[in-house]
Amino acid sequence: MTVMKVEAAGGFGAVREAFEHVLSRYDQAGASLCIYKDGHPVVDLWGGVNPLTGKEHDADTVTVIFSATKAATAICAHMLVQRGLLDVDAPVARYWPEFAQNGKEKLLVRWLLSHQSGLSAIASEAGLAVRDYPDWDRVISALARQRPWWEPGTAFFYHSLTFGFLVGEVVRRVSGKSPGRFFADEIAGPLDLNFWIGMPEAKDRTYAPGILPATVSNAYWAGVPENYPAEALRKPTGSPAEALRALGFDPAARASQVGRARAKLLMPEDGNRGSEFFNSRAFRAAEIPASNGTTNGRGLARMYAALIGEVDGIRLLDPDTLERACRCQNDHLSEPPGDVSANRGVPPRLGLGFQLPTIVNAMLGDGSFGHSGAGGRLGFAHPERGIAFGYVSTQLWPEHASTDPRWTLLIDALKRCL
Repeated sequence: MTVMKVEAAGGFGAVREAFEHVLSRYDQAGASLCIYKDGHPVVDLWGGVNPLTGKEHDADTVTVIFSATKAATAICAHMLVQRGLLDVDAPVARYWPEFAQNGKEKLLVRWLLSHQSGLSAIASEAGLAVRDYPDWDRVISALARQRPWWEPGTAFFYHSLTFGFLVGEVVRRVSGKSPGRFFADEIAGPLDLNFWIGMPEAKDRTYAPGILPATVSNAYWAGVPENYPAEALRKPTGSPAEALRALGFDPAARASQVGRARAKLLMPEDGNRGSEFFNSRAFRAAEIPASNGTTNGRGLARMYAALIGEVDGIRLLDPDTLERACRCQNDHLSEPPGDVSANRGVPPRLGLGFQLPTIVNAMLGDGSFGHSGAGGRLGFAHPERGIAFGYVSTQLWPEHASTDPRWTLLIDALKRCL
């Protein structure tokens, strides 16, 4: 079943056709797409049936959006900047004194938001497993003690899971609210979004489990490009350590820590789809503000629309704050040495918490900003065109270092309508 709602001047039929094609070819397990134009919804589509629950994907269905959550967390920080309560060029320790350990005394808030802090994973010495991540105080204490893996501000590497804890703790220290509570009170509540960082149990009836690909490679688990060497070893394995060893990594090395955490988050715990930690009640109930947001296309699109203009009288960021947030921070930087980070293909272009267009994720081209999430989740906006876009599928795409063909089909159709 698909539904389309058109509240603007129409002319978006090509998007509906593209979505129906994507739904029938790739997203039978369920997906949603929403597009706002100049503050009003012009496309609102959903459909599919979740194979793990047998439930139809309806207008209120939500699922985990993984790293697309990072944009929501960044917005919380920028709202505090806009209010004069947070300075991105101040040391983190001004707001979080315990952070000033092991060479982090002068580490700037700006470097947390732009993945330059050198804290791209929680060091294995901390003894934390992914299942410990719901314990906010324990994670924050470990990051406060940790020494950066490179000189902050001199290199960048995507902080897959730590971004949300680092930025989220600054939000908590400045506002007095946890990042999930701040997001609920200041963003989701006023905009009436079905969007949570820490999903209430009462809303579980709307949750659709994410669906892993039927077959994935060791490269998928390790978080490296699918064309990574060791082609003969591109087959599923039973543990993160096995996947890393098959690709030539030492599972205990610093360069493997992000891959290990990613694999433990995504791998089925009992061998069956649906048993993954990311699909558990414990995961979605926690506040893991880099990766455990739950929403749908409507939630993402409406949030982005309120960044670039008013939505029912609400605008989240003023134009100057938004423009500063979207300035690229890493075009002049390289990734850190290989003993710290495994090559992940085309590097992202990063603003202060937002991704900017690349050949892998072009969005609507120059002027766009947004954030993708593992498996194909995508939210973005283009201020000049007045477009806000949200696409969320339950089916995870089996490659993470190349363009998702679903995005290409949907965005090409959108371009034809503009």
